Amino acid sequence: MLEIRPYQDRIHEKVIGIIDSYEGDSCNTILLESPTGSGKSVMGLRALKELADRGMKIGWIAHRKELLKQAAQVNRDFFGIERIEFISLFDRNPSQYKDIDVICIDESQHDATRSAAVLHEAIKPEIILGLSATPYRVDNAKLCFQHVVRDAGMRQLIMEGWLAQFRQYIIDDNWSPASVADTYCMQPDVWGKTVVFFLTIKAAKECSRLLNERGIPTGCVTGTGPRESLLKSFEAGELQVLTNVLVLTEGFDCLCDATEVLTPYGWKGFTDFSVGDWVYGLNRETGQIEETKVEGVARRPVREGESFVTIKSQHADIKVTEGHNFFIKYRDPGKDGLLSDNWLQRTGKEMAARKSSYGLPISGILNNGLEGISLTDDEIKFVAWYMTDGCLPRGKSNIIISQSEAKMKYVIEIRELLTRLELDFKEYTREPSKGSFPNGTLQHRFYIPKGNGNIARKGWEYLEAYITKEGSDWLHDMSVGQFRLFWKELLKGDGSVQGNRSGWLWCDRKSQVDLYMHLALVRGFAASYAEETTKYGTTVWRVSVREKQWLVSDPNDDRAAKINLESPASGDHVWCVQNPLGTIITRRNGKVAILGNCPDLKSVFVRPGSKAPTIQMAGRAFRKHPDIPIVNVVQSGDTRFPFNRHARPIEQWVLKDGSWRRIDAKNLHDMIAQQRKKMAKADFSVPSFLKKAQPRGGRGIDAGALSAAGRETEN
Repeated sequence: MLEIRPYQDRIHEKVIGIIDSYEGDSCNTILLESPTGSGKSVMGLRALKELADRGMKIGWIAHRKELLKQAAQVNRDFFGIERIEFISLFDRNPSQYKDIDVICIDESQHDATRSAAVLHEAIKPEIILGLSATPYRVDNAKLCFQHVVRDAGMRQLIMEGWLAQFRQYIIDDNWSPASVADTYCMQPDVWGKTVVFFLTIKAAKECSRLLNERGIPTGCVTGTGPRESLLKSFEAGELQVLTNVLVLTEGFDCLCDATEVLTPYGWKGFTDFSVGDWVYGLNRETGQIEETKVEGVARRPVREGESFVTIKSQHADIKVTEGHNFFIKYRDPGKDGLLSDNWLQRTGKEMAARKSSYGLPISGILNNGLEGISLTDDEIKFVAWYMTDGCLPRGKSNIIISQSEAKMKYVIEIRELLTRLELDFKEYTREPSKGSFPNGTLQHRFYIPKGNGNIARKGWEYLEAYITKEGSDWLHDMSVGQFRLFWKELLKGDGSVQGNRSGWLWCDRKSQVDLYMHLALVRGFAASYAEETTKYGTTVWRVSVREKQWLVSDPNDDRAAKINLESPASGDHVWCVQNPLGTIITRRNGKVAILGNCPDLKSVFVRPGSKAPTIQMAGRAFRKHPDIPIVNVVQSGDTRFPFNRHARPIEQWVLKDGSWRRIDAKNLHDMIAQQRKKMAKADFSVPSFLKKAQPRGGRGIDAGALSAAGRETEN
């Protein structure tokens, strides 16, 4: 479901209000100015939807095919405008659109071009709506809109969490292919997936060559080259850097797909996540599961031409976009299948083409919090029997544990367990009920009192914190050994084990399924479930737990997990969360895999320039994942427009003598404020020639008033 943000609501009301109140005879023109990443396409299509519902035919104009495809996809998924045409700014036959009533011009700073004038002359709409983050041009050509609608600027949207915060890095050297390549190679892990801007195609190509020579997969995007294939390779993670000349200032997106993700508070979907939430990830350096904070949440429709990669087997069901990250280890058949020490990072597309054997992580051991619960082994067994074959009738205080005489072995075990715990229990037998199966057997029932003080006997009251069918939170503190014991006892109650197989546990509550899988996966046990429906229409779940941390597969083995490329269905969406560890524990159709995050645009290198191109270039990082809290903006020290004039960074760094030095932005701000206060308090005399000056209007300059006005800055 599309989330409409508060500022988008306000802008929508302003735009529709202008349209409804307009009484002029000429075309009504409105410019919607909003920062990159604020959702201008959504705001524009929302307004157009209301006009389309009034019977108007719509035209959406953009100067790049990617923008037209994105707008068409957003319309299909969220607005469903039927009478709409998506038109290239360079369309050679604009007269075919004469019946259009309303046009929307995406990136309307291009509206001052000759191509736009030809379209306007041919279509002659009643209403023109322009969308732009930077409605001004370096050639000083004027944009002619009667009304301009603004709301929140970039600084406010960053403060409110709608756009990313950023770190600003300043390169002291001149902006050249060599200096940029050197800067990137100093700390490629910090920059990550990056877009670099240059003034000339020659410089962009030279930087691309230098980076490739140093082992950084880089492509150069120009207006005439293989643009689409390079963008697709960048989205798929095959390229780490793209160099260009103001070609990528209007965005494209690159995200991944996942299903449910495991957190310390259970399994969650995309609607349940916010930046700052806790999530589990696998630390590839230690090999342990850790709790880490969510840095970003993203969701989008699947793009035209994008493929899914699926991996399916008895224990795997993975479906991700082709650019999604996998972290695997090479499995050496010559060394009895031993896994390599080093991790390999591969995209989904690379996994589909893989020929050699590999291991994919499917569980791990939590790095803390598994010290164990203060229960004896027998007390843990009692809790397990309650959660399977036990019940606590409503309004009663006796726990009842039932077991069929057909499993006399377990009847004896329960009896001995209760005796060792010194619980004052009673045992009864009960004949099969009339509605039971023909081969029904005698039932043994054990009644265990609560022992709340009114009865002078020992009961289960001291274990009350663990007595809940949903599963006690205290169980999350179990050690690995305690969980192994607990699971083994659960299988005795409602499980089914055949030979040496791991077996499975039958559950009639989804909450138990989620709990057992959670407990297993962070203790080094692989876990999965399958949902089934009984002949009576009841849903039950079958949970499997195995002491295993890797899914091993050999693509050359016919029995191995099958990896395929699939085309998405109409309306498919993909989503992901990002965290500092770069990994998440995912579950799809009951089967679990530890996958990487999607490759994100983390940094943008902005060539020296004036205000408009600087905002357009830097805006690429903010557009990418609006919820990611911190991105990197790299500029040259001699730029005419430092980006911190437009929005305030959380950190500033300067490259001096080959090393990065941090500037404390807060101290700098405080220092400037103190200087202003000192200047405001300073006494000064006004020169006599100013006292005598008589500006137009006949009033002289009041020196006292001038001094007082200076002191007002202190407040």
